Amino acid sequence: MNKKLILLPLSALLVFMMAGLASAAVTCTFDQTATTVGTPSSYLRPTSDNGGNQANLSATAIGQSGGQNVTDGELTNDVTSTLYVYNSTTDENVSQVSNKSVDLGQFLDTQLVTFTWTLKNVSKDTVATCTRAYIVDIDKPDCSFASGLVSNDNYKPTQKWTVSCGNASSATLRFGNNNLLSMVESSDSCTFTGTKSNVPEGSYATLTASTSDGLNTTSCSLSNIRIDSGAPLKEVAVIIATQDKARKAAESQSAGTGGNNIVIIAIIGLAAWWYVKGKKGK
Repeated sequence: MNKKLILLPLSALLVFMMAGLASAAVTCTFDQTATTVGTPSSYLRPTSDNGGNQANLSATAIGQSGGQNVTDGELTNDVTSTLYVYNSTTDENVSQVSNKSVDLGQFLDTQLVTFTWTLKNVSKDTVATCTRAYIVDIDKPDCSFASGLVSNDNYKPTQKWTVSCGNASSATLRFGNNNLLSMVESSDSCTFTGTKSNVPEGSYATLTASTSDGLNTTSCSLSNIRIDSGAPLKEVAVIIATQDKARKAAESQSAGTGGNNIVIIAIIGLAAWWYVKGKKGK
């Protein structure tokens, strides 16, 4: 038999198999629309125009043909059990499973979350999957000096400096252009107690605190301060704690007094009711 005649059916079979493989090679890619439409990002941030903690996630299907066309999609993640479902209108084929609004409030700030899109055809068969990891970025750290620490004032080198630092994991303090000093973070409060060696005496145009959550940094500052050993030591943290404790005690006492007044009024009212009822009975 002619060798060419034998090769013809084999070639045809190979072409058919390759065509089948090509039609099955559907892939998908993430489109992160939280920051810039259609542009992927390492960070997942809230969409600025819809408020809250919502971010949009989309996926584009590539290489569709025949029975491998996409009509539906399911979005999952490796942290929560939340399922987001996309269905095209009247089972029409789509090239993009678009704009599923994801609530970022279910995740922690700076948390690494891996999302998975599962794309399906009209028969609900899976035709492609793709995954992408994002770092959730939903908060910025606070930064403000405690009441009593103000600009245009004198402080001892051993002054205790306190700033509010909610959502922060670390904070630093810098006197003018001197070296950065690490603050201690505890319960949304960052503190640093100076010494004569790390806080030299002198005048400083700025005292800057910077708080960080690992992604974002927030700064706050005081201006025109002087470090002087003869200055009075301001017990700012103690004053704040005392005032807060006093306020809570006053609120508690007020609530208790109010409760006692209600009981007394109720007793008087009940006694009056029994008195009136007794008079009518006579």
